Amino acid sequence: MSSNKSNYQITTTTDVAGYTRTKHISIPMRDGINLCANLFLPFSASKEGQKVPVICSMGPYGKDIHASTFGLPQTPIYAEMYRHISPLGPDAVFELCEPTIWCREYGYALLRVDARGIGGSEGRLDPFGLERSVLIDADAEGQDLYDITEWAGTQPWSTGRVAFSGISYYGMVGYWAAMSKPPHLTCVLSYESQCNMYHAARKGGVYSNNFQSHWFNNIVLPYQAGRQDGSFTEEEELVANRVDYTKLLSTTEYPHEGVWGVFDRVRRLEDIDVPIYLAGNWSDPELHLPGNMRAFNGISSEYKWLEMHTGNHLAAFYEPGHIAMQRKFLDYFLFDKKENGMLDVPRIQLLQHHGTETFYREAEVAFPPPDAEDTIFYLTPDQTLSTTNPADADTTRTAFKTKGYGPEATNLHFPLESPFTESFELLGSPYLDLEVSTSAQDLDLFIYLRALDADGKPIILTGNHGEPMDSFARGFFRLSHREEVAKGFLEKRIIDQPSVSRSEVVRGEVYKVLVPLYPAAFLFDEGQSVGLEIGHVNTPATIPPMRHEGGDRSAERFEAGNVIFSHGRLVLPRVRR
Repeated sequence: MSSNKSNYQITTTTDVAGYTRTKHISIPMRDGINLCANLFLPFSASKEGQKVPVICSMGPYGKDIHASTFGLPQTPIYAEMYRHISPLGPDAVFELCEPTIWCREYGYALLRVDARGIGGSEGRLDPFGLERSVLIDADAEGQDLYDITEWAGTQPWSTGRVAFSGISYYGMVGYWAAMSKPPHLTCVLSYESQCNMYHAARKGGVYSNNFQSHWFNNIVLPYQAGRQDGSFTEEEELVANRVDYTKLLSTTEYPHEGVWGVFDRVRRLEDIDVPIYLAGNWSDPELHLPGNMRAFNGISSEYKWLEMHTGNHLAAFYEPGHIAMQRKFLDYFLFDKKENGMLDVPRIQLLQHHGTETFYREAEVAFPPPDAEDTIFYLTPDQTLSTTNPADADTTRTAFKTKGYGPEATNLHFPLESPFTESFELLGSPYLDLEVSTSAQDLDLFIYLRALDADGKPIILTGNHGEPMDSFARGFFRLSHREEVAKGFLEKRIIDQPSVSRSEVVRGEVYKVLVPLYPAAFLFDEGQSVGLEIGHVNTPATIPPMRHEGGDRSAERFEAGNVIFSHGRLVLPRVRR
């Protein structure tokens, strides 16, 4: 280890861009570890002595890494996304509030804290507190978030009112903070954030190896404590001071095992009772969907809002209309601006896709919509979708044989046998009733629903990394997780994946399975249609970080023949508005 004094040990204060920035503040945790933070104060606090409310964050992305270069040179994805976002002031960082807006213009303090083992923060790098939560049998990150909140709420420049705000990881820690119930936590604003880490890692039981490896290796490890300032000079030192994150995820498969069992006990949505504004993204089924929806339905808060949008994972948080709504929410609860109209904002605002255009449904009373009607489409022997139940399955059932792994793995396509004769509005969670069998140890399914125009061509939406997205709904399913995936779905109509043990898989046995897709929204016009793709590999349009390759998807486990039988059902939730 280097003997030089780290830059993170030197606290500096500077006026910049209309606010005061203090870098590298040390915040003590209950176990003696100190976390490193940057504080941004409006001049009303730093120069005039006024007390102001605080918007907090804690995460693994490096509080000093500018948004315009975030992820470089390992990956260009995020810097490219930020090219289309403005303003980016001198302290703009990944997935967090912009100080030139929130400090200079709106009068808030911003407190950005690097998680353990990141930047100048002490401790072992352990994203989401996976390892330490098992060691202490409690929510490790929740404890740190509690301590951060109470520190922020008791500083001389603070009014004592504290919020968390941010996207993705920073939205997730808002949940954990609220579950830990620190007295000074006033409200939470959470964008595009899964509310259960197991769900983020294993959609339908399928491990997202590409994404988790991309995330950890490209946008977390570069900011590990000791890298930026050279205080660790040997790779062995860095390895010793971090959790083997991807190994832990790939080997902890079922929701009752290891850290998932701990989180199931200590991270409970019903423990959240502070006001909360939730914003989710229909275009993010691979990671965060349906986290914001499950949170909305599961929390105990009297004051809660749910907004659903689409497209670029970062863009909505920074759009002027969204910022205005964020300010209205935070001003109401942090600045006590009780006449600003926040209570008149619809509690549920759902963006609806209509071709490549969008509009909002703002009169919904719940999600999923209680008046949605199940419309059934049958998978016919001639490989189409039909509203008519095919002839007796005992004599006409067809076995569609597929390969489950490797270059020969293929998917099946079922187009609607004839276009819609009237408009058809889908809103909710589609699902499949299927019969399947495998000659392998296990079976994975990837399901895609496409909206097809009058010429039968896919209607292209914008994916959450800005990529063309040729499906509007997706599903993921592993046969050895079938009881876990199905449990509670027909009651809640949102996939829940509760703590259920492994489902046995016997080679050659035919299983009747319920396969939920993730929530979706699409309004079809007369003459348009829907197409189903189902099989054992991701569609070609899936970008590399979001593909399901490697990890526990091994040839030994999946390489053999599979069968998907005709006469299954695709069930679409239809609303009439």
